[in-house]
Amino acid sequence: MENVDRIKKLEIKVTNMRLQLEILAKWLKDHKELFDERDGALESAVKRSKEDTMFKIGDYLEEILAMDHEQIDNELK
Repeated sequence: MENVDRIKKLEIKVTNMRLQLEILAKWLKDHKELFDERDGALESAVKRSKEDTMFKIGDYLEEILAMDHEQIDNELK
Protein backbone atom coordinates (compact mmCIF):
# COMPACT_ATOMS: atom_id res chain seq x y z
CA MET A 1 0.00 0.00 0.00
CA GLU A 2 2.93 2.33 0.70
CA ASN A 3 4.14 1.97 -2.90
CA VAL A 4 0.69 2.80 -4.23
CA ASP A 5 0.64 5.99 -2.14
CA ARG A 6 4.10 6.97 -3.37
CA ILE A 7 3.08 6.34 -6.97
CA LYS A 8 -0.07 8.45 -6.51
CA LYS A 9 2.00 11.31 -5.02
CA LEU A 10 4.45 11.13 -7.92
CA GLU A 11 1.60 11.16 -10.44
CA ILE A 12 0.17 14.25 -8.77
CA LYS A 13 3.58 15.97 -8.80
CA VAL A 14 4.11 15.16 -12.48
CA THR A 15 0.63 16.41 -13.36
CA ASN A 16 1.19 19.62 -11.41
CA MET A 17 4.59 20.15 -13.05
CA ARG A 18 3.08 19.68 -16.48
CA LEU A 19 0.34 22.19 -15.70
CA GLN A 20 2.93 24.65 -14.40
CA LEU A 21 4.93 24.28 -17.62
CA GLU A 22 1.78 24.80 -19.69
CA ILE A 23 1.08 27.99 -17.74
CA LEU A 24 4.67 29.16 -18.29
CA ALA A 25 4.35 28.52 -22.04
CA LYS A 26 1.10 30.50 -22.13
CA TRP A 27 2.63 33.41 -20.18
CA LEU A 28 5.64 33.48 -22.48
CA LYS A 29 3.49 33.48 -25.60
CA ASP A 30 1.07 36.10 -24.24
CA HIS A 31 3.73 38.50 -22.92
CA LYS A 32 3.56 42.01 -24.35
CA GLU A 33 6.11 44.73 -23.71
CA LEU A 34 4.91 48.19 -22.85
CA PHE A 35 5.76 50.60 -25.64
CA ASP A 36 6.14 54.27 -24.82
CA GLU A 37 5.80 57.00 -27.42
CA ARG A 38 9.15 58.29 -26.14
CA ASP A 39 10.86 55.03 -27.10
CA GLY A 40 13.27 55.41 -29.95
CA ALA A 41 13.67 53.01 -32.83
CA LEU A 42 16.32 50.98 -31.00
CA GLU A 43 14.27 50.64 -27.80
CA SER A 44 11.21 49.59 -29.80
CA ALA A 45 13.23 47.06 -31.79
CA VAL A 46 14.66 45.57 -28.58
CA LYS A 47 11.17 45.26 -27.06
CA ARG A 48 9.79 43.61 -30.22
CA SER A 49 12.75 41.25 -30.27
CA LYS A 50 12.15 40.35 -26.62
CA GLU A 51 8.47 39.63 -27.34
CA ASP A 52 9.41 37.48 -30.35
CA THR A 53 11.99 35.56 -28.33
CA MET A 54 9.60 34.91 -25.44
CA PHE A 55 6.90 33.77 -27.89
CA LYS A 56 9.34 31.40 -29.60
CA ILE A 57 10.44 29.90 -26.26
CA GLY A 58 6.77 29.41 -25.31
CA ASP A 59 6.15 27.79 -28.68
CA TYR A 60 9.11 25.41 -28.19
CA LEU A 61 7.86 24.54 -24.71
CA GLU A 62 4.39 23.70 -26.05
CA GLU A 63 5.97 21.58 -28.76
CA ILE A 64 8.03 19.66 -26.20
CA LEU A 65 5.00 19.13 -23.96
CA ALA A 66 3.10 17.68 -26.94
CA MET A 67 5.83 15.11 -27.70
CA ASP A 68 5.26 11.45 -27.04
CA HIS A 69 7.87 9.22 -25.38
CA GLU A 70 9.40 8.10 -28.69
CA GLN A 71 9.87 11.68 -29.92
CA ILE A 72 11.52 12.63 -26.64
CA ASP A 73 13.90 9.68 -26.88
CA ASN A 74 14.81 10.67 -30.46
CA GLU A 75 15.53 14.27 -29.42
CA LEU A 76 17.82 13.10 -26.62
CA LYS A 77 19.99 10.96 -28.91
